[in-house]
Amino acid sequence: MNTPSPHVSSPHAQDSVAPQVYTASSAPFGGERLACVVEAAQAGERVDRYLAACLPALSRSRIKGLIEAGCLSIGENCVREPATLVRAGMVVVLDVPPAAPATPEGEAVAFTVLFEDEDLIVLDKPAGLVVHPAPGNETGTLVNGLIAHCGDSLKGIGGERRPGIVHRLDKDTSGVMVAAKTEKAISPCRKILPPGG
Repeated sequence: MNTPSPHVSSPHAQDSVAPQVYTASSAPFGGERLACVVEAAQAGERVDRYLAACLPALSRSRIKGLIEAGCLSIGENCVREPATLVRAGMVVVLDVPPAAPATPEGEAVAFTVLFEDEDLIVLDKPAGLVVHPAPGNETGTLVNGLIAHCGDSLKGIGGERRPGIVHRLDKDTSGVMVAAKTEKAISPCRKILPPGG
């Protein structure tokens, strides 16, 4: 299949044209392919900052997540480091996956249950397990496992994307976590446990 070359643009050119957005047939995963050419004035900027200026519809944190997930290429190379510096003339291409469902689905995910009743579940989160869906980690998270374990009744408890999550641990951190199974349990738990730890 013949895929057209991406039209490229710069965020700071006076007569700049928005980057061409490719539909499912052009992007390798069914999303959009966005490209920009770095001008001399932007040389030396971090690629995540450059793309945030070039693609204002995407937040810098979203761009950073996509870069870390391997969605950025410069030339023929996949770039996963948001702090990579851009050079004049570089063609920077970001593949943006299609929108994920607003509500996570249940999946078989391994974790050990330490305690469970009708309101709470206390579990041992293994290192390497992402707590909730985010760019680059839309599936296979603790939230997906909790929905599978607790059933659809967990969906929406405390929020659509992070149902039941009272606090979180970083992906590479193992430890005990508490999740709420009911609306009446989530507010008191969040008052006791700090959101980041």
